[in-house]
Amino acid sequence: MKKMRSLKPKSQMYDLIEQWQSSGKTQKSFISEHGINSWTFYDWLKKYRKENGGNNFLPVHVREQEQVKAAVEPTMIEIHYPNKVKLVISSQTPIETIKQLANL
Repeated sequence: MKKMRSLKPKSQMYDLIEQWQSSGKTQKSFISEHGINSWTFYDWLKKYRKENGGNNFLPVHVREQEQVKAAVEPTMIEIHYPNKVKLVISSQTPIETIKQLANL
């Protein structure tokens, strides 16, 4: 596998970041396949996120549940991270804990 030059134009690195985001692959897998230095990729990803809104939160879709079911068992909250990780926690989890988990 051919290693990429470490100095890439901003537009080219941002194109690679967008390719990674749409690929469904892990960062590690993507940078390995493209011969990108991990620290270079993470540095560019940080810059990319800062210039494009600073976060990658997705919209929250709330589904109504039957009131009877909600009264019997606690509702679960799902947090979907951009890297395809899904975290499922109880709705009874303290809000401070949820805030910390949302910012991982």
